[in-house]
Amino acid sequence: MSKKRRASRLLLLGLFLLSISVTLLVLSATYETPSAALQIPVAAQPSPPWEILPTRAIAPAETPAPTATPEADPLGVMRLALAHDAFEVAEAAWEEARRVTPEDSLQHGRVMREGARLALLRGDLDAAEARIWGAVRTSAKEAETWALVGVILAQQGNPKIAESALRIAETLDPGLAPDVFADRWRAARQTRDGDVMSALAQTYSSHEPDNPLGFYYRAAAMFASGQAEGAFSHLLIQLRAEPDSAAVLWYALGEAYLMQRAYNEALIVFTVAQNLFNTGDLSLYLASDDPQRDLDMYRGRALLGINDPQHCAQAEPLLRRGGAPADVIARASLCQTPTPTLTPWIPAQIITYPPR
Repeated sequence: MSKKRRASRLLLLGLFLLSISVTLLVLSATYETPSAALQIPVAAQPSPPWEILPTRAIAPAETPAPTATPEADPLGVMRLALAHDAFEVAEAAWEEARRVTPEDSLQHGRVMREGARLALLRGDLDAAEARIWGAVRTSAKEAETWALVGVILAQQGNPKIAESALRIAETLDPGLAPDVFADRWRAARQTRDGDVMSALAQTYSSHEPDNPLGFYYRAAAMFASGQAEGAFSHLLIQLRAEPDSAAVLWYALGEAYLMQRAYNEALIVFTVAQNLFNTGDLSLYLASDDPQRDLDMYRGRALLGINDPQHCAQAEPLLRRGGAPADVIARASLCQTPTPTLTPWIPAQIITYPPR
């Protein structure tokens, strides 16, 4: 065998042995066991929390950009508290609003006005008045502020000043007129200011020409101006045409009958007004701040005027409930005891002589 052929065989054998060595090396690396230092005992391996692992791929969500949380508006908190009748929380929120609002700002007037409303709702008229005058100092040109001044003063028993404040409100904002009309009427009615009542009645009739309540406003203004007969005739026109009119018209007609001392007629129409009020007719609040009390008083006076013991017995509890003066109640009590009829007393004749 030549030398050249022998060298070729040796080269092929070397390549074969090299390939076997590489294969064994790869196999040994694949099945190599980790070293004892890196092995974790089976008992110590934590089990995966399968119950919280997702069962499907979760699409990546965009992380929203952080935004600043706005501070709560104290007046907004106050209104929310009032909606749930939480007056203490509302008061605390208002105090916070007043603390953070500069006294020389227009916003201060709004804060003080809202505080006056809050005090009015709580029945604290002194606090309401103090706060609303604080609002006037910084927002004297706002009609809403003067309207609230009028409402508060009327409830405090100052109807003349209240009417002036309400007139200012209407002057500053003529569009506010329908909103302040009821308060202006109440203030004028309390003072029986016939001129103001007449002006308001004309205003109402011009805005509501077809509303039957216009008959009440005009009649009440006539009463206050001393035109009782005209008011009486005016009411009769409407009530004869529409007997199912509002309770306040029957109430006003009852007042007219009392002025004329027509007690039976007054009792009838006051009873009609009472029945309508009992069924939910609230129009009597136009004529009275406490309709039930005044109905009791007027019905009691009508019963007393009839001057019958039975009617007087019905009148006394009504007059007591209405807060009538003591002398009127005494008359009702006395009326229940009829005056005895005087009959001449003729003594029996004494016979002093013997009969014939």
